Amino acid sequence: MISAYYEDQTFTKLSDRELNQGNYENCRFLNCDLANAHLYGFTFVDCLFDTCNLLLTDVSSTGLQNIRFKHCKLSGVNFGKADDFLFEVHFEDILRIVFWIMPFSIKRKTKRLFLPIAP
Repeated sequence: MISAYYEDQTFTKLSDRELNQGNYENCRFLNCDLANAHLYGFTFVDCLFDTCNLLLTDVSSTGLQNIRFKHCKLSGVNFGKADDFLFEVHFEDILRIVFWIMPFSIKRKTKRLFLPIAP
């Protein structure tokens, strides 16, 4: 199956049912509701999620490469399940995060990182 490819596009008020599996490069997602979405096999490169609802979104095997989350709701997202190839995420003014658990590797040791964030 051939994946869709999107580049330099802006998606506004998109729901998880409207999001096609594929590769998104240098895209902007504004006010999108992706709560409980399953993003398995998606790849996002140099993208911005601004004021999006990503509560309990499943990012298993999702490529997240230089992604910015700004003013988003991210509770329950387990970034430890994302594809670790070039994994890089940035957070700014995140809303409604209690904590997330993220396993990561440093010098062949696996650790768990608990990140408490005040609302």
